[in-house]
Amino acid sequence: MSLDVPTAEGVANDDTSRGKVPDANARYHVAFYIPSMGVGGAQKVTATIANGLVEAGHRVDIVVSYGGGEFTDALDDAVRVVDLETPRLPFVGVLASVPALRRYLNEEQPDVLIGAMMHANVVSVLADAASGAETTVALTEHNTVGVRHGRKEALTARIAARLYGSADSVIAVSEGVANSIATELGTDPESIAVLYNPIEVDDIAAAATHPIAEQTPAREWLSDPSLRVLFTVGRLEAAKDLPTLLRAFARVHDERPETRLVVAGTGSKRDELESLASSLGIRERVCFPGYVENAYAYMGRADAFVLSSRHEGLPTVLLEALACGLPIASTDCPSGPHEILDGGELGPLVPVGDDEALAEAIGKVLDDPVEDARLHSRAEDFSVQAVTTAYESFVASLVDDR
Repeated sequence: MSLDVPTAEGVANDDTSRGKVPDANARYHVAFYIPSMGVGGAQKVTATIANGLVEAGHRVDIVVSYGGGEFTDALDDAVRVVDLETPRLPFVGVLASVPALRRYLNEEQPDVLIGAMMHANVVSVLADAASGAETTVALTEHNTVGVRHGRKEALTARIAARLYGSADSVIAVSEGVANSIATELGTDPESIAVLYNPIEVDDIAAAATHPIAEQTPAREWLSDPSLRVLFTVGRLEAAKDLPTLLRAFARVHDERPETRLVVAGTGSKRDELESLASSLGIRERVCFPGYVENAYAYMGRADAFVLSSRHEGLPTVLLEALACGLPIASTDCPSGPHEILDGGELGPLVPVGDDEALAEAIGKVLDDPVEDARLHSRAEDFSVQAVTTAYESFVASLVDDR
């Protein structure tokens, strides 16, 4: 790459790791950079892909700015964690990791460096541009470009957009995300690869049979064969558009008094949602259990899963619902639901914000659900094995094209 970037020595300490011995017989050396391995969707995905790649015989490093984190414990012993020991500097954040990541690239010379999320993408491009390594850099985009909110996120997005053209490739987690990158940022479509996030299909299906831990009305509803229970889980925030779901459920309940709704998750909108449920006259028919220990146990017992989001990237909850054999009704939001549900063949898709259409879709799912076998078969397309194979092919193409 030919990007002039100033460097500053001594901003980060020398690399440290868990002491893994590199595998000299590994076909490729793949490094993922992510600020930390704490709780988060990107961290879970990174751990799962890393484990899949080492199991397939590749050498894998996960490079972090800040050590520790819950998902470190989920890694295969063969995955090496490299802690850049980045100082926490005000107003600088993970950008302070650039010098240490540059040194890592020069010393370790991985075949491919994958930035695992937005902030990591910026650091990855800057560090590579300042290094003399021949490493190929790929950046990961989890969200549809153009729907970010907040001043800080918007600034980061603008910076990343300017740097995307300097990367060798961009990984999009769905076709919709890929299209948004090409149209909104002007990125060459040929440099964009669609690689889905993986799920542990068999583990999810097994967890769906476990008992529900929380003592809430939802537990009683899900064990009552006379009731039809709708389920959703996620952050109780504006992007999920749960008011539309509540209004849709109110319509459904008017015609089907045996229905109930469980809205799992935490967030700043909970009080507003409970107030809306009360004003709609459905408060006693809606349960907000908060954080649940095992959402799959709810999925395994519910009659339908409903997604009302305004926007997504690749909604993992839909993949998990498929793995549980749970019929789905969803908004046709950008992006993910359309391709996950095969254009509506595996579950109805409705316009964002249309509670009447969503209510109709819910009724359709309750009356004529898609067969479990078809749903589970689609989930297999997102299995760890399938996604690992796709990543192997992707890495091979990057290295072979160098």
